[in-house]
Amino acid sequence: MLNLWKLPRIIQEKYVELTSDETLLVPSRSGVHLIANEIAIDSGGKVMMTGLAKGGQKVQIAKERFTEVVHCIVELATLQTWFYTLDEALKITNRRVNALEHIVIPRIENTIAFIISELDEMEREEFYR
Repeated sequence: MLNLWKLPRIIQEKYVELTSDETLLVPSRSGVHLIANEIAIDSGGKVMMTGLAKGGQKVQIAKERFTEVVHCIVELATLQTWFYTLDEALKITNRRVNALEHIVIPRIENTIAFIISELDEMEREEFYR
């Protein structure tokens, strides 16, 4: 679940084809399934004879460095998505814990107290009969 709008437009249109498949699921962290993003870059061949004074080599070096940067950007975007997903799961878990602590457990304790008081009252009634 990569936020494509955060990548520069030139990367989105010309160089990157992002895929996320079921095979790219990362082992779950605390029951939260995370998706890994993968990048596929069309190399387009080497440009060795472009320009004068080793211009093609400079273009090739720039292209390789750009490819490395794109890989780093996609990896960072994947990590950002993981952090967001884990944060949402943590918020949901905290809501459940708060609901248990402040609503469910007090209701059960009140019910137990009521049942105990009723049983005690029934026992006293039988004792006085």
